[in-house]
Amino acid sequence: MLRLDGQPVAQTADRPGRTTLAQGERVVVLLEGTIRQAGDRRLLLVDLLPAGLEIEPLELGPARPAELGWLGDLTRPSASASRDDRFAAVLDGWSPQFRLAYVARATTPGQFVWPASRVEDMYDAASFA
Repeated sequence: MLRLDGQPVAQTADRPGRTTLAQGERVVVLLEGTIRQAGDRRLLLVDLLPAGLEIEPLELGPARPAELGWLGDLTRPSASASRDDRFAAVLDGWSPQFRLAYVARATTPGQFVWPASRVEDMYDAASFA
């Protein structure tokens, strides 16, 4: 998780794994990974949000806001969806690496613990990470 300027969001010193955000504070969630079994695969990436955050409706493609230019090249998913509690994207497994991002905003102030992301092969349920 990064601030809008690209710097990491500091974790709470007394409780590692938690971050403190003020109400209305925006962060960039950057999801990167390597697909070890490349080929004809369709992968589903699901990133759950902690309660108290919501995804901002920003386009992070080539026409992204200038303040987020530091993100560089991002993978264009086959499909993506921003829900109340998650970000989901479908990736075709032809490329061995992926890099996705979205912006989230704290709707309530507090300390937040981020659940782990999950990537799974849509047609081979035994392949997941």
